[in-house]
Amino acid sequence: MRCDKWTTSGFTLLELVLVLTIIAILLAEVAPTLSGFATGRQPGDAATEFVALTRLARSDAIAQGGVYRILFDPAQGRWWMANDQSGAAPAEDPLSVVFHTPAGVRLITNAPLINGYPTLQFAPDGRCTPAMTQFVGPQVAVKVVCTAATGTFHVIAGGGPS
Repeated sequence: MRCDKWTTSGFTLLELVLVLTIIAILLAEVAPTLSGFATGRQPGDAATEFVALTRLARSDAIAQGGVYRILFDPAQGRWWMANDQSGAAPAEDPLSVVFHTPAGVRLITNAPLINGYPTLQFAPDGRCTPAMTQFVGPQVAVKVVCTAATGTFHVIAGGGPS
């Protein structure tokens, strides 16, 4: 029986370098695909933020007994919530911030103009301005609509850019 105390099992340096090289080649092939995935999600993420803001505006209008608005600046790709006290400026609310569309995403809305801005209004009784807002990216477009004054805003479509 032979017992060599210096013999151990494991990987040689050459084997480790070979495995790491194969992993690097595979990652280099997959990385462009993963970056396209993130780009394709941007319009949907912006639409989700927008729907959350419409729900906040409606609930604040009901809770505070005042009119809340969401104003759009399509040229700058931004939107924000305002109330009677703030006018066209963002409302004095810790959750009221100016939202911006991600790079490469266009903002389109058919909301009526009020004081020079396309504007959605939310009344104390829960009614809102029916409108359509669209977030258009290079690969996908996402529509958010409210079809009736007593309805809520929701995502209705996600498809190719239009």
